[in-house]
Amino acid sequence: IQKHADALISLLESCLSHSLRPSGRGDPPHAKMASDIMSCIFLNYSKRDVMIQAIPVAVKFLHKGNKDLSRNLSSYMSLAVIENADILSRYVQPVLDSVITGNFSLARVLPAIYAVDKQLINNHVMTLVSLLPNCSDTENMALLNLFGLVARDSPVLLEPSIPQLLELLGAQSTAGPTLTVLADMAGAGATKCLVDHMAAFRQTADTFPKSSVSVIQLMSTVARTSVDKSRETLEYICDMVTNV
Repeated sequence: IQKHADALISLLESCLSHSLRPSGRGDPPHAKMASDIMSCIFLNYSKRDVMIQAIPVAVKFLHKGNKDLSRNLSSYMSLAVIENADILSRYVQPVLDSVITGNFSLARVLPAIYAVDKQLINNHVMTLVSLLPNCSDTENMALLNLFGLVARDSPVLLEPSIPQLLELLGAQSTAGPTLTVLADMAGAGATKCLVDHMAAFRQTADTFPKSSVSVIQLMSTVARTSVDKSRETLEYICDMVTNV
């Protein structure tokens, strides 16, 4: 692959000059060709010199009107970002645009990019939170992983989106990861914005008993905002302890 990378990537780039949109007869030949070439190239995601050449060309396929191709590319990018987050971070805007316009599976690359370059993702946090109701469990997990990083670094960015995050406490698959994000926010100092949501936390523990310890930890941090909340939470914890 390294020997023939120049030729393969040149061939891949030539596909961009043709229509890749599906028709009534299925994918056009250049879309199939591009998919096969990308599959071949990205199986070599550990070869950095190949990725340096391939990633700048591959991201151009995200906005060529072929959802299947974009979805396949998302899987390849998820492999490539493992060892090449710094390369992909240079193209975070087209990646974000693709996620925001419906290619939710590409959200899997965002936590790795965030570790390299936070700023552009920080500018889109509220928009990314608004995608949660439309995502699958796997996609939500990727976004919640990202929001955990944001919560520890800049919790104020998530404060306007707390109501949307609280909605995820009602589903077993997302309750635990969401509690982790909220706990990260509280641990980073964003307690006052959470103090009015104690009832939602208690409801989560009642609905999903396995979340009780996480709820207690979160409430213990948030309740330090006032003596009254501390007393109220201490009584709740004492009642909970007998049942945990």
